[in-house]
Amino acid sequence: MTDDTVDQELRSQLEAARSGSSVGAVFTLRSPDVGMFLSPEETLSLARHVIDEAAHSSGSAPHSVQVFPNLQSFAVQGSSALVNAIIARPEIETATANEQPDDVLIKPVARRAASR
Repeated sequence: MTDDTVDQELRSQLEAARSGSSVGAVFTLRSPDVGMFLSPEETLSLARHVIDEAAHSSGSAPHSVQVFPNLQSFAVQGSSALVNAIIARPEIETATANEQPDDVLIKPVARRAASR
């Protein structure tokens, strides 16, 4: 997975996570071909496979899992080792922090008169 497919907030949370602390992330599964999508059944099966393999390689089971079959994605709450193991899987297209900072709105700039 390239750096631009992992949310910066998730990277920050993973770096800040202590041993034993939990991190939440939402993952999108890679499509088999450009313009193609996984069926809900394929999404469920592939998500289970990715999570099982990552849990085995990291030695850490997820605290919670939620699969979104119609969105080709899933959410995991677990150790930073588990989340990093999932990120490293080739089946993953994107990874985003489940909890984003409160201040995600664009701040307004100084007012000025409209010109025509």
